[in-house]
Amino acid sequence: MGVDFADFLKESNRVLRKGGTLVVAEVKSRFTQVEGDSQDLKRDKESMTAGIKSFVDLLADLGFKNTLVEKENQMFVLLHFRKVSGVRDKKMKDINFTFKSCRYKKR
Repeated sequence: MGVDFADFLKESNRVLRKGGTLVVAEVKSRFTQVEGDSQDLKRDKESMTAGIKSFVDLLADLGFKNTLVEKENQMFVLLHFRKVSGVRDKKMKDINFTFKSCRYKKR
């Protein structure tokens, strides 16, 4: 997702019927909530897990139930959701989640 992910979620809510599937593919490092370039892999993994959980919770508030989280890929996480209810536009305007910038390894 890009910087306009709130628009993406609004459009997903608008076009998907109840029972519809939403799949989000995102770079893992965008979910980390640790500031700076930490080399502590355990801390990064815990932070990423917390970031994914907060994103899943956000989508739950917007009427999407998480059905699967795939973290096996080294760089990406795939999140699968099913739309269980519609949400009014007012709630969609209150989306408060910030993705971090992508972090790449220096080669």
